[in-house]
Amino acid sequence: GQDLLGAASDVEVFPELGLEVLPNRDSLAYESVYGIEGAPTVFRGTLRFRGFSRRMRALQLAGLTRDVPAGSGVAAWDQVQRDMARIEGLQTELRECEDLLGLRSDMKLSNPGSVLDSLCHRMEETLKFEDGERDMVAMHHDIRAVMPDGRVEAHTSSLLLFGDQHMTAMCKTVGVTTAICTQLLLRGPTPGDKEIPTGVVTPVCKELYAPALKMLAREGLVFEETKTTLAAQAASLNTAK
Repeated sequence: GQDLLGAASDVEVFPELGLEVLPNRDSLAYESVYGIEGAPTVFRGTLRFRGFSRRMRALQLAGLTRDVPAGSGVAAWDQVQRDMARIEGLQTELRECEDLLGLRSDMKLSNPGSVLDSLCHRMEETLKFEDGERDMVAMHHDIRAVMPDGRVEAHTSSLLLFGDQHMTAMCKTVGVTTAICTQLLLRGPTPGDKEIPTGVVTPVCKELYAPALKMLAREGLVFEETKTTLAAQAASLNTAK
Protein backbone atom coordinates (compact mmCIF):
# COMPACT_ATOMS: atom_id res chain seq x y z
CA GLY A 1 0.00 0.00 0.00
CA GLN A 2 0.93 3.62 0.47
CA ASP A 3 3.35 2.78 3.30
CA LEU A 4 5.28 0.10 1.40
CA LEU A 5 8.35 2.25 0.73
CA GLY A 6 8.61 3.00 4.44
CA ALA A 7 8.97 -0.70 5.28
CA ALA A 8 12.38 -1.28 3.68
CA SER A 9 15.24 -2.60 5.80
CA ASP A 10 18.94 -3.25 5.23
CA VAL A 11 19.89 -6.80 4.31
CA GLU A 12 23.32 -8.48 4.36
CA VAL A 13 22.76 -10.46 1.18
CA PHE A 14 25.64 -9.68 -1.20
CA PRO A 15 27.20 -7.37 1.42
CA GLU A 16 29.58 -5.81 -1.09
CA LEU A 17 26.57 -4.26 -2.87
CA GLY A 18 24.94 -2.58 0.15
CA LEU A 19 21.35 -3.69 -0.47
CA GLU A 20 17.98 -3.19 1.20
CA VAL A 21 14.81 -5.24 0.89
CA LEU A 22 11.20 -4.11 0.77
CA PRO A 23 8.09 -6.32 0.76
CA ASN A 24 6.89 -7.46 -2.65
CA ARG A 25 3.11 -7.59 -2.38
CA ASP A 26 1.29 -10.34 -0.48
CA SER A 27 3.74 -13.15 0.29
CA LEU A 28 1.19 -15.40 1.99
CA ALA A 29 -0.31 -16.46 -1.33
CA TYR A 30 2.89 -18.42 -2.01
CA GLU A 31 2.27 -20.83 0.88
CA SER A 32 -0.07 -22.93 -1.27
CA VAL A 33 1.95 -22.40 -4.48
CA TYR A 34 5.09 -23.87 -2.92
CA GLY A 35 3.27 -26.41 -0.74
CA ILE A 36 4.49 -24.92 2.57
CA GLU A 37 1.16 -24.24 4.23
CA GLY A 38 1.64 -23.43 7.91
CA ALA A 39 5.20 -22.13 7.60
CA PRO A 40 5.78 -19.66 10.48
CA THR A 41 7.31 -17.06 8.14
CA VAL A 42 6.88 -16.50 4.43
CA PHE A 43 8.44 -13.36 2.96
CA ARG A 44 8.96 -12.32 -0.65
CA GLY A 45 10.93 -9.13 -1.13
CA THR A 46 12.50 -6.85 -3.72
CA LEU A 47 16.21 -6.08 -3.45
CA ARG A 48 17.38 -2.52 -4.13
CA PHE A 49 20.48 -0.47 -3.40
CA ARG A 50 20.28 1.18 0.02
CA GLY A 51 18.64 4.57 -0.11
CA PHE A 52 16.33 3.69 -3.01
CA SER A 53 13.20 3.38 -0.86
CA ARG A 54 13.82 6.60 1.08
CA ARG A 55 14.32 8.57 -2.13
CA MET A 56 11.22 7.08 -3.74
CA ARG A 57 9.30 7.67 -0.50
CA ALA A 58 10.34 11.33 -0.63
CA LEU A 59 9.04 11.64 -4.19
CA GLN A 60 5.83 9.90 -3.14
CA LEU A 61 5.22 12.23 -0.18
CA ALA A 62 5.97 15.20 -2.41
CA GLY A 63 3.10 14.09 -4.65
CA LEU A 64 5.26 13.35 -7.68
CA THR A 65 4.08 9.75 -8.08
CA ARG A 66 0.40 10.66 -8.41
CA ASP A 67 -1.11 10.81 -11.88
CA VAL A 68 -2.72 14.23 -11.39
CA PRO A 69 -2.36 17.62 -13.11
CA ALA A 70 0.40 19.85 -11.82
CA GLY A 71 -2.15 22.51 -10.93
CA SER A 72 -3.60 25.61 -12.50
CA GLY A 73 -0.87 27.65 -14.16
CA VAL A 74 1.91 25.25 -13.10
CA ALA A 75 4.20 24.60 -16.07
CA ALA A 76 7.76 24.48 -14.67
CA TRP A 77 9.57 22.37 -12.08
CA ASP A 78 10.31 25.35 -9.82
CA GLN A 79 6.59 25.63 -9.08
CA VAL A 80 6.43 21.93 -8.24
CA GLN A 81 9.59 22.22 -6.14
CA ARG A 82 8.00 24.86 -3.93
CA ASP A 83 5.46 22.24 -2.88
CA MET A 84 8.26 19.71 -2.38
CA ALA A 85 9.99 22.06 0.06
CA ARG A 86 7.06 21.65 2.47
CA ILE A 87 7.81 17.95 3.04
CA GLU A 88 9.42 17.43 6.44
CA GLY A 89 12.06 14.86 7.32
CA LEU A 90 13.15 13.84 3.81
CA GLN A 91 14.58 17.06 2.42
CA THR A 92 18.02 15.49 1.96
CA GLU A 93 16.53 12.72 -0.17
CA LEU A 94 14.49 15.23 -2.19
CA ARG A 95 17.60 17.31 -2.93
CA GLU A 96 19.43 14.12 -3.97
CA CYS A 97 16.60 13.29 -6.38
CA GLU A 98 16.60 16.82 -7.78
CA ASP A 99 20.36 16.64 -8.39
CA LEU A 100 20.20 13.12 -9.84
CA LEU A 101 17.38 14.02 -12.23
CA GLY A 102 18.78 17.44 -13.03
CA LEU A 103 15.59 19.28 -12.11
CA ARG A 104 16.36 22.95 -12.79
CA SER A 105 14.02 25.69 -11.71
CA ASP A 106 13.56 26.92 -15.30
CA MET A 107 12.85 23.45 -16.71
CA LYS A 108 9.39 23.01 -18.19
CA LEU A 109 7.15 20.07 -17.29
CA SER A 110 6.94 17.71 -20.26
CA ASN A 111 3.26 17.14 -19.48
CA PRO A 112 1.61 19.71 -17.16
CA GLY A 113 -1.46 17.49 -17.22
CA SER A 114 0.38 14.77 -15.26
CA VAL A 115 3.11 15.25 -12.67
CA LEU A 116 3.82 11.50 -12.79
CA ASP A 117 4.28 11.50 -16.57
CA SER A 118 6.63 14.47 -16.32
CA LEU A 119 8.68 12.70 -13.64
CA CYS A 120 8.84 9.49 -15.70
CA HIS A 121 9.94 11.38 -18.80
CA ARG A 122 12.72 13.01 -16.79
CA MET A 123 13.82 9.61 -15.41
CA GLU A 124 13.91 8.16 -18.91
CA GLU A 125 16.18 10.99 -20.02
CA THR A 126 18.61 10.92 -17.09
CA LEU A 127 18.67 7.29 -15.89
CA LYS A 128 19.10 5.43 -19.18
CA PHE A 129 22.15 3.26 -19.69
CA GLU A 130 25.26 5.09 -20.83
CA ASP A 131 27.97 3.49 -22.97
CA GLY A 132 29.79 0.83 -20.96
CA GLU A 133 27.08 0.50 -18.31
CA ARG A 134 25.31 -2.81 -17.69
CA ASP A 135 22.37 -4.12 -15.71
CA MET A 136 22.42 -6.63 -12.85
CA VAL A 137 20.05 -9.26 -11.50
CA ALA A 138 20.41 -10.30 -7.84
CA MET A 139 18.29 -13.08 -6.31
CA HIS A 140 18.52 -14.81 -2.94
CA HIS A 141 16.47 -17.54 -1.28
CA ASP A 142 16.78 -18.42 2.41
CA ILE A 143 14.87 -21.50 3.59
CA ARG A 144 14.97 -23.01 7.05
CA ALA A 145 13.21 -26.22 8.00
CA VAL A 146 12.97 -28.67 10.88
CA MET A 147 13.85 -32.15 9.67
CA PRO A 148 12.11 -35.31 10.98
CA ASP A 149 15.00 -36.00 13.39
CA GLY A 150 14.79 -32.50 14.87
CA ARG A 151 17.73 -30.97 13.01
CA VAL A 152 17.25 -27.48 11.62
CA GLU A 153 18.67 -27.07 8.13
CA ALA A 154 19.35 -23.69 6.55
CA HIS A 155 19.44 -23.69 2.76
CA THR A 156 20.41 -20.68 0.63
CA SER A 157 20.34 -20.26 -3.12
CA SER A 158 21.76 -17.10 -4.71
CA LEU A 159 22.28 -15.66 -8.16
CA LEU A 160 24.26 -12.55 -9.11
CA LEU A 161 24.31 -11.95 -12.85
CA PHE A 162 25.52 -9.03 -14.96
CA GLY A 163 24.59 -8.10 -18.48
CA ASP A 164 27.23 -7.91 -21.19
CA GLN A 165 27.71 -6.37 -24.62
CA HIS A 166 25.51 -9.05 -26.17
CA MET A 167 22.55 -9.32 -23.80
CA THR A 168 21.15 -7.73 -20.63
CA ALA A 169 20.94 -9.78 -17.44
CA MET A 170 17.17 -9.31 -17.46
CA CYS A 171 16.96 -10.71 -20.97
CA LYS A 172 19.10 -13.70 -19.96
CA THR A 173 17.11 -14.58 -16.86
CA VAL A 174 13.64 -13.98 -18.30
CA GLY A 175 13.99 -14.45 -22.04
CA VAL A 176 16.28 -17.49 -22.03
CA THR A 177 14.19 -19.17 -19.31
CA THR A 178 10.99 -18.60 -21.29
CA ALA A 179 12.60 -19.95 -24.46
CA ILE A 180 13.85 -23.09 -22.69
CA CYS A 181 10.48 -23.83 -21.09
CA THR A 182 8.76 -23.27 -24.43
CA GLN A 183 11.20 -25.65 -26.08
CA LEU A 184 10.56 -28.31 -23.45
CA LEU A 185 6.80 -28.03 -23.83
CA LEU A 186 6.97 -28.21 -27.62
CA ARG A 187 9.63 -30.89 -28.02
CA GLY A 188 9.01 -32.88 -24.88
CA PRO A 189 11.56 -34.10 -22.33
CA THR A 190 15.06 -35.21 -23.24
CA PRO A 191 15.91 -38.91 -22.81
CA GLY A 192 16.07 -39.80 -19.13
CA ASP A 193 13.72 -37.01 -17.98
CA LYS A 194 10.12 -37.51 -16.92
CA GLU A 195 7.18 -36.71 -19.17
CA ILE A 196 5.90 -33.14 -18.75
CA PRO A 197 2.19 -32.95 -17.82
CA THR A 198 -0.15 -31.46 -20.41
CA GLY A 199 -2.31 -28.37 -19.93
CA VAL A 200 -1.34 -25.28 -17.95
CA VAL A 201 1.94 -26.04 -16.17
CA THR A 202 3.45 -23.82 -13.45
CA PRO A 203 7.19 -23.38 -12.75
CA VAL A 204 6.89 -25.49 -9.57
CA CYS A 205 6.28 -28.59 -11.70
CA LYS A 206 9.42 -30.69 -11.18
CA GLU A 207 9.02 -32.43 -14.54
CA LEU A 208 9.49 -28.96 -16.08
CA TYR A 209 11.93 -27.15 -13.81
CA ALA A 210 14.40 -30.03 -13.34
CA PRO A 211 15.37 -30.29 -17.04
CA ALA A 212 15.02 -26.49 -17.41
CA LEU A 213 17.63 -25.89 -14.70
CA LYS A 214 20.05 -28.24 -16.49
CA MET A 215 19.58 -26.33 -19.74
CA LEU A 216 19.92 -22.96 -17.99
CA ALA A 217 23.21 -24.11 -16.46
CA ARG A 218 24.54 -24.68 -19.96
CA GLU A 219 23.69 -21.03 -20.67
CA GLY A 220 25.65 -19.89 -17.61
CA LEU A 221 22.64 -19.34 -15.35
CA VAL A 222 23.56 -21.19 -12.15
CA PHE A 223 22.52 -20.51 -8.57
CA GLU A 224 25.10 -20.87 -5.82
CA GLU A 225 23.63 -23.10 -3.11
CA THR A 226 24.62 -23.78 0.49
CA LYS A 227 23.30 -26.04 3.25
CA THR A 228 24.04 -25.60 6.94
CA THR A 229 22.86 -27.73 9.83
CA LEU A 230 21.90 -25.68 12.87
CA ALA A 231 21.30 -26.80 16.45
CA ALA A 232 17.98 -28.60 16.77
CA GLN A 233 15.12 -26.14 17.18
CA ALA A 234 17.62 -23.32 17.77
CA ALA A 235 16.67 -21.12 14.85
CA SER A 236 13.38 -19.61 13.82
CA LEU A 237 12.00 -21.06 10.63
CA ASN A 238 12.03 -18.80 7.61
CA THR A 239 11.11 -19.14 4.01
CA ALA A 240 12.32 -15.92 2.44
CA LYS A 241 12.50 -13.95 -0.79
